[in-house]
Amino acid sequence: MSWSDAPRQADGALSLPEEPTMEITVIGAGAIGTWLAVELPATQVIVRREKPAEFRVGDKVARPRVLAWDEVRELRGVVFVTVKAVDLEATLARLAPHREALVVLCQNGILGSLPGDNFVRACCWIGVAREAPGVARVAGFDRFDLAGPRAREVPLPRARILENVAQCEWKKALWNVSVNGACALVGRRQ
Repeated sequence: MSWSDAPRQADGALSLPEEPTMEITVIGAGAIGTWLAVELPATQVIVRREKPAEFRVGDKVARPRVLAWDEVRELRGVVFVTVKAVDLEATLARLAPHREALVVLCQNGILGSLPGDNFVRACCWIGVAREAPGVARVAGFDRFDLAGPRAREVPLPRARILENVAQCEWKKALWNVSVNGACALVGRRQ
């Protein structure tokens, strides 16, 4: 069964199977990457520096394979790119040979358009912070907004499919501008 055939709940959220039916890779082990490695049945996590033995969010623990880029041979299935926007261009260059993978871009900011037909845009409505390598703390989780021609194939809980990439990005950008600015003024993290 492919993820696009998986059952969905009444609100359109994907009902994830107990055993993964495809390979799931997470690139980047910051807050969002750590959360995805724990919440999804991630097969592997690609990191830049530290190689945690496990990933932990609250009481949940996952132990996927952890690789550096020079150890990656082939990427297939679904690849979640959670690196910061400033590192996206270099990451996309490394992904170029892996055209069979469905690539989900999880950055804040306005990317404008998708780099190819195998890309999906994800806006993450999660209050999550990285506390240490492989450890994240979640303050709250609402949903994921997905946009792109293959958005329905992405295995994310509580995902909402939006009509286009601009709608997805601008909703999140306007939220970030208002909430992050207010938090900065009062000296508090989200």
